[in-house]
Amino acid sequence: METGTDYRVSPRQTSGSVEIRRGDNLEKKLPSDVLYLLPDFADALVKTTDGNVLSGKINLFIPNHTLRIIAENGDTLEAVGTEMISTINAGDITVHHVENFFLPELAESNGAILSEIHRLTIEYEPLAQEDTTDSVRPDKRILYLALNNNDLWKFDVDVPIVDNRSPENEVFIMTYSLTTEYVLAKDGKIYPADRLSSFLKVFPKDKAAVRALATNFRTNFTNRESLIGLFEYCSEL
Repeated sequence: METGTDYRVSPRQTSGSVEIRRGDNLEKKLPSDVLYLLPDFADALVKTTDGNVLSGKINLFIPNHTLRIIAENGDTLEAVGTEMISTINAGDITVHHVENFFLPELAESNGAILSEIHRLTIEYEPLAQEDTTDSVRPDKRILYLALNNNDLWKFDVDVPIVDNRSPENEVFIMTYSLTTEYVLAKDGKIYPADRLSSFLKVFPKDKAAVRALATNFRTNFTNRESLIGLFEYCSEL
């Protein structure tokens, strides 16, 4: 059983708010902590499902869970063909590609992994509310929407910051929140790690022993260290 390297040296800035105006680039307004998985773009080896190994400087973009690369001219681009990616190795960090998610490895054993998915939600509203009885503009708009059943988070680049009747210099407050969901993955499937039933599916060899441990040691299914401990025990059965 292997425990993955922590890819964050310091805690993330998980929530906050910034002022924006019409036409502002949202990526330039948000802190990198909530946009990217790794602290910096890193040299990496990218293994594909057909056995090829590619190299480049990469990072993982949290809002729509895509791979970003640094091109030869220095531009940051979104990689295409990511459905062919199997794993990414960036130094001591291993990232698995499962069900269209890039899953950083927290622990691994015989093809089973413990990981986490970061989800970013953004809302914005006018800084100064106006009496707009004839307007259809909502007070808040969600830019990043959570979809159920492990679907991708969609980054709606076509959503305008304000409607066409708003003045060019109107100031909005954009509020962001980053949450973490711990997951298990095995045989190309993702399971939520916040419940015992997922561990029983991933480690079916001795279900009675897994149940006993989770009960006796009061496993906290929302705590990283507690989940790693349970995963380590299951890996030794």
